[in-house]
Amino acid sequence: MLPPWSVRPSGRFRPLGGLPRGRLLGPSGVCVLVSFVVAGCQEKAVPQAPPPPEVVVAEPLVRQVVEWDDYTARLRALDTVEIRPRVGGYLQEIHFTDGAAVEKDALLFTIDPRPFEAALAEARGRLAGARASLQEAEAMKTSAVAANVQAESELELRESQLSRMNMLVDRGVETQESYDIGASERKQAAATVAAARAQIKRADAALETAKADIAAAEAAERAAELTLSFTEVRSPIAGRTSRHLVDAGNLVAGEGGDATLLTTVVSQDPVHAFVSAPERAFLKYARQSARGERPSSRDVQNPAVLQLADEEGYPHVGAIDFVDNTLDAGTDTMTGRLRFPNPDGLLTPGLFAKVKILGSGLYDATLVPDSAVALRQTGTTVLVVVPRSESDAAAGGTADAGADLAGDGPPADGDGDGTGSGGGGFTVEPRAVTLGPLIGGLRVVREGLSSADRVVVRGLQKARPGEPVRLTDGEIEIDEAAFERDARLDLARAVRARRNAQGQYELPTAGAAEAPGPVAPQPVAPQTVEPQTVEPQTVEPAVFGSAASGPGAAG
Repeated sequence: MLPPWSVRPSGRFRPLGGLPRGRLLGPSGVCVLVSFVVAGCQEKAVPQAPPPPEVVVAEPLVRQVVEWDDYTARLRALDTVEIRPRVGGYLQEIHFTDGAAVEKDALLFTIDPRPFEAALAEARGRLAGARASLQEAEAMKTSAVAANVQAESELELRESQLSRMNMLVDRGVETQESYDIGASERKQAAATVAAARAQIKRADAALETAKADIAAAEAAERAAELTLSFTEVRSPIAGRTSRHLVDAGNLVAGEGGDATLLTTVVSQDPVHAFVSAPERAFLKYARQSARGERPSSRDVQNPAVLQLADEEGYPHVGAIDFVDNTLDAGTDTMTGRLRFPNPDGLLTPGLFAKVKILGSGLYDATLVPDSAVALRQTGTTVLVVVPRSESDAAAGGTADAGADLAGDGPPADGDGDGTGSGGGGFTVEPRAVTLGPLIGGLRVVREGLSSADRVVVRGLQKARPGEPVRLTDGEIEIDEAAFERDARLDLARAVRARRNAQGQYELPTAGAAEAPGPVAPQPVAPQTVEPQTVEPQTVEPAVFGSAASGPGAAG
């Protein structure tokens, strides 16, 4: 027979039950049995419960904020002019350096003026001829008037003679033949008068024709002078030129659809930035205006800020000066135009930029550190301190008592005196919140949190919902410089210009009411709130919301 612990040929251990009945244990078996008995007689050690985790809690800050909506924009010049000649000819000279800044009416190109000078001289010659014709017509009229006066005098004489002769014929002194001759001479005088009057009319017509010729000649002279002036191609605006596209010595085409492009000039100060707001953002702004929270940018110059790709802090300040009248059917966006001063010329047309436009009115916001916000599968949450239920508090008190008896860990209050608000009487619960923008490192909480709640700001990883925690009162710190840089409250409170009937913006006069806008409440300074004992209560589960809803959502 094989020993009880031997291996069979198949490689399997033989069970211990193979020991023959009535056989005594050997020395080794006795030792094993004694060791089991001794171990069972030893007192079993009670494991000590670890102390509750320590967390730092603070009440949310309440500060006055205003929200800014982010967009990307492309810069454009206020004025972009294609320089094309108004007359064709030989390009004689170029008067600017490529890419140079030029003033308004600066001379850019000269086209050979000689053909146009000849045309001007011809027009002036025609004007001189028209003026000579006028003088001739005036002299003709003077002569006709004199001839008319002479003819009328002759007619009066013949009529007087004929009247006397008629009396003499009646008396028999003169013959009838003499009377007939006088009547004939009177008719001739009358015809002479009619001819003289017709000559006056012809002179008047000639005079009017000469005046018309003079007017036409003067117009031709002005046209020739204007055409000659077009040989000097000048910049219609102040700005910066592009390169010249045609070299001197080439023929260029004048006015018309095929006029030669010589260069371009763009204005520099100020510049425009165009943004496209989605439909939901446009509706948000419209409803804010209807509620009186934020004035419409169609009526008021709402502020805007801009930064370029290598800048931070949005250093350029401008305003919205135009909102389109319809949404783009292809993109469902509304186009807005922003205007920014550009005294140093840094804002170059064509650049992409980040812009922020006023996205809300002033309001008091609840703020917590961004590190206090947890992202879960069910949404965004913060850990809020709540009292434990009586059964949980009892269990926690027993565990804490065991820990104190063992002498391990700091006092339960976390402050070293055992009299604070900590201990096993409190736990944490995740509270669903609706978030807003990040301002100065602090996150705006739109919904789900009140200023009286105590939020875990440090130690989130150690706290477990329903488990006891030790509380240490803290204070939410705020970087005032960063907060002011992000909030830009000065711009939101600034006097805004209202558009007048001519479509221009005018600032209110002294003593006049400012443009209507949300009333700016006084800022609330951060305070350190003394810890308060919260009575046990049953907390209803929070409802999770969307982080993109509420004021300032851009859609």
